[in-house]
Amino acid sequence: MRLRAFVTDVDWQERQALLKVAFPTDIRNRRATYEIQFGTIDRPTHRNTSWEEAAFEVPAQCWADLSDSHYGVAVLADCKHGYSVHESTLWLSLLKGAIDPDPDADRGQHHFTYSLLPHPTGLDAVRRAAYSLSRPLMWRREGAHPGRLPARFSLASVADSNVVIETARWAEDEDALIVRLYEAEGGSTSVALELGVTSDSVDQVDLPERNPRTLDVADNGSVALDFRAREIKTLLVHLPATAG
Repeated sequence: MRLRAFVTDVDWQERQALLKVAFPTDIRNRRATYEIQFGTIDRPTHRNTSWEEAAFEVPAQCWADLSDSHYGVAVLADCKHGYSVHESTLWLSLLKGAIDPDPDADRGQHHFTYSLLPHPTGLDAVRRAAYSLSRPLMWRREGAHPGRLPARFSLASVADSNVVIETARWAEDEDALIVRLYEAEGGSTSVALELGVTSDSVDQVDLPERNPRTLDVADNGSVALDFRAREIKTLLVHLPATAG
């Protein structure tokens, strides 16, 4: 498996023109998979009805994938969201010279990256590659100092690849972390969330981060979670007063 990246600079001045890139494959499948927020959707690869003909492009987050039972090919992008798969070819819309409502839409300099990823069956490798492309590691140079963290540290992790930790951030109104996870493969499962910080308690909350329900925290700091297919869970991890 090798990710092939296309780093692209374009001075776009075209009007009433659409720039797309196509990747023909030898994969045959009646449906393709597209990433949406907290999951995926499937869409047909044929145009047998007027409804399918009208849905010639699918808005997706970061990738589209065409797979069979043994092998797959995905197209990924860091900032482009118009994908389509027709028969055995994957397409990505890059630039459009529309004139209505904005006569200067997309005109000017553009810098973006898209990628082609051949992979074995399953979508875990595609999701990981998409996160690496769209959310690259942020770093800064520091002078030598002892530091407080070990050489290897994970703020939050789960062992099962079908559960994705999508968000980890500071809570807005209290000294706590927000951790949001979702089940990505379409099946119920149970996982243990391992936390790299000491917590006073952990609550499960709704998407607006209200209605807390206290969860049991094991002696080693892990939290047992049961997921339904495609379920999203939001956790509020309360930290000791000195942690923030």
